[in-house]
Amino acid sequence: MESKDPVIDIDYQKVFESSPSLFLLLLPNSPDFTIIGVSEKYLAATLTQRNEIIHKKLFDVFPDNPQDLTANGVSNLRQSLERVVTFKKQDIMPTQKYDIPLPVNQGGGFEERFWDPKNTPVLNDDNSIAYIIHKVEDVTANVLLQKEVQRKSNFIKENEDRINIILNALLKYTTMDFSDKLVVSEKGDELDAIICGLNSLIEELEEHTNLLRDANNELEYANKELDSFSYSVSHDLRAPLRAINGYSQVLLEDYGGQLDDNGKHTIDVIIRNAQKMGALIDDLLTFSRVGKQSLTKLALNIEKLVGPIVAEFTALPHINTVEFRVAHLENVEGDSSMLKQVFANLISNAVKYSGKKTNAIIDIGSFKKNDSVVYYVKDNGTGFDMKYYGKLFNVFQRLHSSYEFEGTGVGLALVQRIIKKHNGEVWAEAELEKGATFYFSLPIKY
Repeated sequence: MESKDPVIDIDYQKVFESSPSLFLLLLPNSPDFTIIGVSEKYLAATLTQRNEIIHKKLFDVFPDNPQDLTANGVSNLRQSLERVVTFKKQDIMPTQKYDIPLPVNQGGGFEERFWDPKNTPVLNDDNSIAYIIHKVEDVTANVLLQKEVQRKSNFIKENEDRINIILNALLKYTTMDFSDKLVVSEKGDELDAIICGLNSLIEELEEHTNLLRDANNELEYANKELDSFSYSVSHDLRAPLRAINGYSQVLLEDYGGQLDDNGKHTIDVIIRNAQKMGALIDDLLTFSRVGKQSLTKLALNIEKLVGPIVAEFTALPHINTVEFRVAHLENVEGDSSMLKQVFANLISNAVKYSGKKTNAIIDIGSFKKNDSVVYYVKDNGTGFDMKYYGKLFNVFQRLHSSYEFEGTGVGLALVQRIIKKHNGEVWAEAELEKGATFYFSLPIKY
C-alpha cells in the first residue's frame, strides 16, 4: 500500500500576526475597507492595540489630523485602494504625510508621521478580490532628517548675502576720510554696530554649520550601516538559498515521476523564486560593492563602450522587434566598468518596458550642456506616472509589479550611485503608455 505524506495544517493567522512587516489586511468593501488583520509591527508603529482596530473601518481608526488643514492622507489612501479594487493590480503610493492619533495616556492629539505605502490585491480563483494587503514603511526619521539638513543648508545660503552686505559696508568704511573728528564719532558708532552684527551672525552661522555637519555625519553613518547590512545579509543568505534550489532540483529529477501536475508546479515555483532571490542577492552585492569601490578614471570612447551592449541585446531572439537608434555619443572621462553597468542597466530597462510593443524604438544619444555631457536612453514603452518619481531611484522600489515586469528593484539605485560617484546627476521624464527617457550627466573635466 502506497504511503501518503501527512497533510501539514498551517496556521496562517499565526504566521500573519507574527510577521516583522508593517501591514494591514483589508476587506475590499469600498468605501469602508474593514480591517480584518494587522501585524505586530504595524500595531507598534501606529501606537494601537489589536482589539481597537480589528473589524473596524480603516478611516474611522486612522482619520486625517483635524489640526492640519492640508492633510490629505485619507483621500490619497482611499484613491489608491479604489484603484486596486478597480484594476485588481498593486498600487504603489509616493511618500505620504499621514499623522497617527496618540493614545489618551500619551496626551492625545496627533503625531506627525511619513509613510511609504503599497497596496496589493489577493485574488480568488475567479479573479475577484479576497483581501487587500496594505503594507507600509515608516520613513518619518529619514524625511525629518532630510528636511532639517535642507533647512540648515537654506539658512547658510540665505545668509551669504547678509555677510556680503556687511563686508561691503566694512570695505566702504576703510576707504572713507576720517580726518573730521565729528565724522569719526558718528561713523565709529555705526561701525561698532556693524561689527557687532557681523560677530553675532558669524556665531549663528557657526552653530548652524555644526548642526549641519552633525546631520551629514548621521546620514553618512546610516549609509555605511546600510551597506554593511546589505553585504552581510546577502552573504548569509547564499548558503540556505543554494540548498533550497539544489534539493528542489533533486526532488524534481529523482521523484518527478511520482508527483502530479500540482506537485511539479509547486516545485517549479520554489525553484523560480530561489533563482529570483539569487538574482536579488547578486544585485545587492553589486550595489554594496559599488559604494566602496574607488574610481579608475580614464578617457573613454563611449560609442565603443555602448556598441557591444546594444549588439548583445539585439542578438536576443525575443527582442528582434526592438529598433535601436544610436546617435553620436560624446566621449568623457570615467570608470569604464561602472559606466558600462550604467548603460547596460538603462538599456535593459528600456528593452523590458518597451518589448511588448510591436513598434518598439529605443533611442540612445548625448549632448553637451554647460560643463557636462548629458547621455540619454529613451523608449516608447509603458512609461510611468511622474507623481511616483520620488521612489524611482530607491532600492527595492518598483513602479510596476513583478507580475508585469521582472526585476529586483536595484538597477536604477545602482545607476544613481555610480553617477553620483562620478560627480554627475541622474533624472528621468515619462508619461504612462508613452515611454520614458532616462538622463545622466558627467562632468567634462573633473
